[in-house]
Amino acid sequence: MNYEEFKDKVVEDVRRELETRTGKPYYVQAHTVEKTNENYDAITVKPEDGIIGVNLNVEELYKAYKDRHSYDSIVDRAVSMADSSLNNHPDFDLNAIKDYDSSGSITET
Repeated sequence: MNYEEFKDKVVEDVRRELETRTGKPYYVQAHTVEKTNENYDAITVKPEDGIIGVNLNVEELYKAYKDRHSYDSIVDRAVSMADSSLNNHPDFDLNAIKDYDSSGSITET
């Protein structure tokens, strides 16, 4: 399987496996992540009702596939990484961060 076929297939299989394991719907999409010193292909995974998602590096997953790791083990690893990252993050109030009127305002005295 070539890189583009792999990327399309892993997007669908990660989504399906996450939904099977958790019973919740997920949004999974491939895109390019642009960072200051590097760009890479990634899949973004987030619960459909969620705000926070996680990016998985597709290029690294494909490298493992080319290194003869089984496709099923790669999908399993990707699902485990996504699930762990989505469920083990610091708690914070995103609404408070987005509320510019009430947080950190400076008043004149």
